[in-house]
Amino acid sequence: SKLVFSKEQFAGLIFLPVILNGRSIIAFFDTGEGMTFIKSSLAKEMGLKEQSQLRGGNNQGREMDFRTVEVGSLVLGQERMENLSAGVVPDESLDFGHDSEGNAFPADLILGWDVIGNVRFAFDMRKREVLVKPGGGSPQEDSLKWDRFPEIQIDYQGEKYPMGFDTGHTETMLDDSWLNRIQGLHSSSTV
Repeated sequence: SKLVFSKEQFAGLIFLPVILNGRSIIAFFDTGEGMTFIKSSLAKEMGLKEQSQLRGGNNQGREMDFRTVEVGSLVLGQERMENLSAGVVPDESLDFGHDSEGNAFPADLILGWDVIGNVRFAFDMRKREVLVKPGGGSPQEDSLKWDRFPEIQIDYQGEKYPMGFDTGHTETMLDDSWLNRIQGLHSSSTV
């Protein structure tokens, strides 16, 4: 099924309309997120039943405790998923300020690899649409690991290198080992 990106935009990231328990909401498509997360105010408003407490971390080593809720159904295009769990985060966790165009982060839900890995996608970034198809079949695990996202192979100067494909980043990120591979490359950091 063809799904048109949300009209809402933020820093070139991908936002898709989804149906969560019969309600239309905007979701951030993040292949680097191991689990799907929902804003606490939306979880409360929808009366989602609490399941358990978990502890997880991000790729910067920061850990946090959060609760999970039962999500009855999530519809992405024509693909329907039932009996999902989602982590609940404080609303301010999804407040990324404004991008360079003045857009505020529009999503109430982050679609993580637990959902994304169960279907197949074919993106047309120029048309801002995606074909969503059955398939995927990503192995599901009970543990939350930061490295459960798609890996692609790139060819650089005749050598193949694995790279993580993380749609949650607006730029390519390289580790320090690339400083010796690319002439003129300088290390930098940002907040």
